[in-house]
Amino acid sequence: GDGDGDGDGDGDGDGDGDGEMSTNSPYTSQFVGVSKSKHNTWFVKIRIDGKSKSFPGTFLNEREAAEAYDERARALGRPTNFNQDGTPGGARKRRRRKPGRKSR
Repeated sequence: GDGDGDGDGDGDGDGDGDGEMSTNSPYTSQFVGVSKSKHNTWFVKIRIDGKSKSFPGTFLNEREAAEAYDERARALGRPTNFNQDGTPGGARKRRRRKPGRKSR
């Protein structure tokens, strides 16, 4: 596999660490930076200098992928899914606004 998960290569709404989340995709994760591939494995992406970077390899479960994301996020000084003691961290996904709706 190519590890990109959704095959479209656009990086949109797939948990790539950009704070956007598609709520109607079966490939999203509850964790920032984590997405599910069509092959039922989990992969990790993070934005660095405005570009989405994929981690090599895949993970058998969502939490392991989130912990791998966190390792890189800590090195970059970003919020993590988990604190080092395993409690929930400060990373939060934002829901993508529906088209045509304006924020107030």
